[in-house]
Amino acid sequence: MSSWLKNVVARGNRRRTLRAVHTPAHVRGRYDAAATTEENRRHWANADLLSAGAASRYRSNSQYAGNSSKAWYLLAEPGDLPVIEVAFLNGQESPTIETADADFSVLGVQMRGYHDFGVGLQDPRGGIKAKGEA
Repeated sequence: MSSWLKNVVARGNRRRTLRAVHTPAHVRGRYDAAATTEENRRHWANADLLSAGAASRYRSNSQYAGNSSKAWYLLAEPGDLPVIEVAFLNGQESPTIETADADFSVLGVQMRGYHDFGVGLQDPRGGIKAKGEA
């Protein structure tokens, strides 16, 4: 048996002491493109897969309630302290697509899709939103 394999086997037989592991939190910030410069205008031009000249009223509109260029979020590790939880009906995580033949007088197929899920708040201590202003 090689010395490398002996070392691996010997390490596996040692008793290990368990230590508490502290996982870092995630910091999430929001970028406000409403206060654009020419540089970030070019950078974000195709961010939502629209053409560079296209205008979208949904692109970081400063008139949205709660929008801020300075606000930031601090979230705990989801496994430690979840802020929200997403649950799926009967454990089905993908949408259901159903098809049926249309009436004889209509050329085509009828389709419908639905997705059964719910989102609920869990522990408000798991995250904070800071204004980012003094």
